[in-house]
Amino acid sequence: MTILGSMFLGADCSFDLTPTSVNNLTLFELGKGEYDDIYCTEDTDLPMIFDIQKDWDLNTVFAGDYEDNIDLSNVSFSLSTISHLVIKKRKVNTFKWTTILVKRISTLDDLVIIGNDIFNAGNTDYQYALVPLLNNIEGGYSITEAHSDFNGIFLLEKDRIYGTILDTKCDNSRNHSVIIQPSLYNKYPRAIYNALYNYESGTAEGFFCRYDVNNCIYYPQDSTDYRRDFVNFLTDHKPKILKTFDGRIWLINISADSIQETEDGHYEHRLTSFSWTETGDCNDEQDLYDADLIDVDSAYWSYE
Repeated sequence: MTILGSMFLGADCSFDLTPTSVNNLTLFELGKGEYDDIYCTEDTDLPMIFDIQKDWDLNTVFAGDYEDNIDLSNVSFSLSTISHLVIKKRKVNTFKWTTILVKRISTLDDLVIIGNDIFNAGNTDYQYALVPLLNNIEGGYSITEAHSDFNGIFLLEKDRIYGTILDTKCDNSRNHSVIIQPSLYNKYPRAIYNALYNYESGTAEGFFCRYDVNNCIYYPQDSTDYRRDFVNFLTDHKPKILKTFDGRIWLINISADSIQETEDGHYEHRLTSFSWTETGDCNDEQDLYDADLIDVDSAYWSYE
């Protein structure tokens, strides 16, 4: 009720609700009425007007005009503003992103992305970013976090995985270039660095045997062919990712003449060991691409 330009409670905003704080809003229900439009935004400065906003922006949660459908998303609009979806990752508290997937978007079905990121270190927190791309220009980053955890050691190629939690051991050492040169008139020698190489190498060992994932049963008595396949995997001349449960991870190649099988107390208990050498950076797209571990080409690499 308005009398002489004022509400009967005495002010223009008398009927406004008292501002309240709402956390973790996950459900919205609309009923018992007829509605022309609906708009939800995180922008608390949006003016309270009767002409509901139609355009999406970065603060829009959902919007709909109920014209021939009840769709409240901007998926159809997104198809005209996205050419590719890019997925990037990085360790928490680090800066550089690593691009792990690029997918061309042509239909609504292309917006569905399901997969596993197998090249994660153990006991490590990661951030993942979903980035829309149009004309090679990135849109806003939608970021979420995930904790990576597993047991044992794993060796991985792009489409092959071997791992074990039994009798595992992985030792590593750092290699770098230095020549200790004595000089004629000095008490102490001089350190001379003639190369830039700085990498790790080591040995790994474990009891690799056939395992029924569904029933959690090991079959050591029937693992001869399994171990032969594993040795063939080690000697296929391809780079691999080696990672351990405690967070260590390397891009490696298997060293020559280093693979051994030894019997440990029983003929069915055979340990497989090998030596390895770090041959690239497992967080660098170019090294991963050159090793045929990812398909993301140089047009989408991060150069921060």
